[in-house]
Amino acid sequence: MRISLLSSSVIALLASTATTAAAAAAAAPVNHGKALRDWMVASGGFVHDGLEIKRSFGSAEDSPFYAIEAQRLLPQGTVLLKIPQSKLVKPHDEIAVGDRVYGFFEGNYEEGGMMATVTQIHDVEFDAQGKVVYQTYDLKYVDGDEEFEVPADNIDRHLNCATVKRLVEEMELGEASGFAPYINYLLSQPKGQLPPAWSPEGKELLNEVLGEIVSQQMAPLPPELELADRVEDVMMKTCELETDVELNFFHLLNQRGWDEVLIPVFDMMSHGNGRLLNTDHGAVREGDMVIVKASRDIQKGEELYTTYNMCPDCENRYMGYGTPELMRDYGFVENFPQRWFFWPFGRAISFEMDQVLDIDGKVVPEEYTLEWLEGRPTHRMLVYFRNQLVRLQTLVKTTLSHPPNFSDTVVAGVADTNKAVTMPESEWNTIVQFTQATMLALTQALKKSGVSDYLCDGSTTNVDSTTDENNSEFFCNLASPSQIYDDLSKPDLDEWVDDRPDTCNAGENDENHPYHRNDGEILQAIQSPYQKIEFYSNLERNNDTCFMLDQGTYFVILQGFLYSLSSQIGI
Repeated sequence: MRISLLSSSVIALLASTATTAAAAAAAAPVNHGKALRDWMVASGGFVHDGLEIKRSFGSAEDSPFYAIEAQRLLPQGTVLLKIPQSKLVKPHDEIAVGDRVYGFFEGNYEEGGMMATVTQIHDVEFDAQGKVVYQTYDLKYVDGDEEFEVPADNIDRHLNCATVKRLVEEMELGEASGFAPYINYLLSQPKGQLPPAWSPEGKELLNEVLGEIVSQQMAPLPPELELADRVEDVMMKTCELETDVELNFFHLLNQRGWDEVLIPVFDMMSHGNGRLLNTDHGAVREGDMVIVKASRDIQKGEELYTTYNMCPDCENRYMGYGTPELMRDYGFVENFPQRWFFWPFGRAISFEMDQVLDIDGKVVPEEYTLEWLEGRPTHRMLVYFRNQLVRLQTLVKTTLSHPPNFSDTVVAGVADTNKAVTMPESEWNTIVQFTQATMLALTQALKKSGVSDYLCDGSTTNVDSTTDENNSEFFCNLASPSQIYDDLSKPDLDEWVDDRPDTCNAGENDENHPYHRNDGEILQAIQSPYQKIEFYSNLERNNDTCFMLDQGTYFVILQGFLYSLSSQIGI
């Protein structure tokens, strides 16, 4: 009997231990890096054995973010990844009735007028074996218009809608899906990483940082959020996204995809340009494999980086798409080098900024290089830069001075306001990082232009500060243009002038005036009681700055004054 009791106790203990172990195993986070690697290799792909797909942001075992790291030296040219086309998540090859497509019908794109549903398919051409090789389609547009027998060339299938539909189909298949490990990985990613998917409070604060609330006095900073929100609203409407899962897949596709294509494992690489970039790849939509190679020697412990805006498949992002746009479309503030594009007056002012390295390749603290990409900024642009910088300094001292207590549902901890903060901590951190990056970019641009007193905080002596309608002192005017433009007091001034015979010479019939040549930008116009003075620059020729006096106005006023004076004294 005693032995029997002991045996029962042992059995109970073993059962309890087994239950605890099973629960712990069930609660243990899934290593999606290993799961995706095994799945890719089993599917005919390739992942170099010198690479490890590991959790990023430290060694937290529950981190949902991953990075790919070299475990040994990988020489330039080494093949790192091969992703079969069959493992790319994209729309089905064939168009089916009920699919959403873009047709080139005259309609309003912003309202979704070009989005259409396929209502009927017509087989037009066949090969020798009787296989259909060409079809036309009947379309019904979202605005109610219809079009019949539309050629395939007039239909754009690069649609996020179709890929989102494919993701939902694969998810519903569960483990039977040929993409199960990748779908599980996507579902593990945090929601709301992109600004268009942020909380209302997060969007409002980001708009405040960009200066949307003072847009009447000053053009807002990049990126343009309204366009992204509008396009997303249209796509959500036309894709008929109804569930949180569909919406989440839609945002993940926008964040991780090459238009309508998702590339598993490849999309786990981080973004980086300049010295960080260490991979290149072939075209995504050509060949049997997407092949990734080392573009330079990759050292042990170094992370793999691709580029989201300087890649072979994204030529349209070389110019006009930089750090602000990456934050909007991917949800992070990129590392150096950074590109910034500003459009406050209809003309782009852009530059690339990077950190300075010493002879050992280490970063020199607080030292940066800056290169103008499309010409130097005008005086008007520099005023804009400094006004924005001072506005952000004020914002940092007030709204952004105290982070909210994110453990509470509603927090009224914002300095100098009664505004409650309910945004997630990730949104707050991204906004603060982006504000800091923007202030640094503006500061370096002003430094590069020779403006030394760019901190308009009331302590400088050559700053003309004014106030807006709310008496908020953040508008500053440059008072030292001599710091910005070249020194003209040189011995060879006559020779220098001879090189610019048409800079400020209007010539006969004003043929060289910027109004007539369409190559000038009016920097400032001043109307005094006596005459009008205009400052302008010649953009296409040498970018020199000139001014013109409206003598006609002056003489008319002078003549009127003399006539009035003569009448009063009786002449």
